[in-house]
Amino acid sequence: MSNIFLSKFLSEKYGREIFISDETKNPTGSHKDRSFGVWLNKIKSEGSNKDLVISSSGNAAASAAYFARQFDLSLHIFVSEKIAPKKLEKIMCHSGLACPASAVDPESRKTDVDPCLAGRQAGSEAGMTNKENNIEINLAARPKFEAVKAAKEKGWLLLRSSVNDDALLGYEFLAKELDEKNFGTVFIPSSSGTLAAGLHKFLKSKPAFHLIQTTKVNTLVKKFDKDFAPEEKSLADAIVDLIGHRQAQVEEIIINSGGFGWVIDNKEIEAAEEELKEAGIECSFTSALGLAGFKKALNKNFKLENPILIIVT
Repeated sequence: MSNIFLSKFLSEKYGREIFISDETKNPTGSHKDRSFGVWLNKIKSEGSNKDLVISSSGNAAASAAYFARQFDLSLHIFVSEKIAPKKLEKIMCHSGLACPASAVDPESRKTDVDPCLAGRQAGSEAGMTNKENNIEINLAARPKFEAVKAAKEKGWLLLRSSVNDDALLGYEFLAKELDEKNFGTVFIPSSSGTLAAGLHKFLKSKPAFHLIQTTKVNTLVKKFDKDFAPEEKSLADAIVDLIGHRQAQVEEIIINSGGFGWVIDNKEIEAAEEELKEAGIECSFTSALGLAGFKKALNKNFKLENPILIIVT
């Protein structure tokens, strides 16, 4: 079932055909399911008996855990010892570990109580393990370093979307949905640029690609948008990739498609998230970046071809 629909609220407000691809409707609530569902199925079908390992700020780990269980694969997850409790709850839930109410009930998420970490010493290196499904979650000071180290030392298969093109394969299905509408412009919140790279690989139509990042992390788009003041913290805390392995790739996509890269501050993020609520869409601050980028493009009088797609990641 497609997640793409015309937003009457936004279309009327801005006088344009504005469609939303609401990727929060996927099984674990993000576009990562498009990638990991196909990727892990490929690993399973190829008969690999290697354990999998991943480092993540949240959504990728939850998605990888969900599909690892679906395909009976062993998975080791490394996340920051400072991970937000709500993100850890989500990962635990999809790993088959304790699933607190706040992982599934929006009302209970309003509390700052941390049921998952209750009784655990902050920064503990001990892992939480679902023995039946063979999924382990580790809190680490440097999760990416620990995941790479474990892959090298133990021969585990590293799930790193920014460097493995198998991560692109699942976006073929989203690309087919986009081709049905022949969009002129697409706005994409981006951390590593994998979603944009995957869509561009499989799209037959070629809309203008606009990638959106934050005033804290803007590795992929810093050559484009200079109109912002850096901020030490961003509400869109899933935009974390400071290395940018796909930087050259997505810069070429942006330029050749006639798009742009936008940097969004916290006030703009908050305003976009509230506006999406008015449009009937509940999402995270990170997911609201696409609308924030669209609004900034309008304010800068950037020429945008209709119809417009805003991806809520």
